[in-house]
Amino acid sequence: MRKRIGIATFVVAAGCVAAVAYGLNTKVKTEPARLAPFEFHRNAADTPEDAARSLFRGVSTESPKDFVEHLLLGVCDNSIDTLQKFAESLHATAFMHDGESFNFYELRDRRRSINPKNPVRIIGSAPFDSADENVAKVLHLGIINTYYGEEFASIDVAAQGYDGLEYRTRIVVARIDDGWYAMQRCRSARSFYQIADAMSLSPDEAE
Repeated sequence: MRKRIGIATFVVAAGCVAAVAYGLNTKVKTEPARLAPFEFHRNAADTPEDAARSLFRGVSTESPKDFVEHLLLGVCDNSIDTLQKFAESLHATAFMHDGESFNFYELRDRRRSINPKNPVRIIGSAPFDSADENVAKVLHLGIINTYYGEEFASIDVAAQGYDGLEYRTRIVVARIDDGWYAMQRCRSARSFYQIADAMSLSPDEAE
């Protein structure tokens, strides 16, 4: 059964998001994300793929509701941290096509944004190898200091943009009890994504 965790309503001024986003990508000059008042709830996904799809939609379409739906919270995170990391992930998440890499703003400015009406496709996935001594050490430190999880996996996710091309990114997910949560790309999640980015993922034929 999914565990629903209510998170209070937030009104986020554009200035707050701009302050967080400052300095994250100085090469891209763009307007800061403007978040209207909204209320959202976080809950566990039934599968790691569902958690990854939700985070992909949230970052690729600038949707806070999708972003937090199955979001893995940091061990010291509060509601403000979550909103700050949403702003950060819009800059930090790379969407790849044919060797080129774009963040949310670069896709938008080039009129290549991900079409939210298109399905989100799972390309491949693999669990973290906790038997590997180096991986186990990173996970041990990360679980204590940043993000807790009982099992971690890396998932490649993709969807088509308005230009008809497919863009993909890699997302880390974690299991807690019988549910799955997705971890956004941000500075505090760097060690987990270093593990994920070094992995070779097997294609998921069913997806």
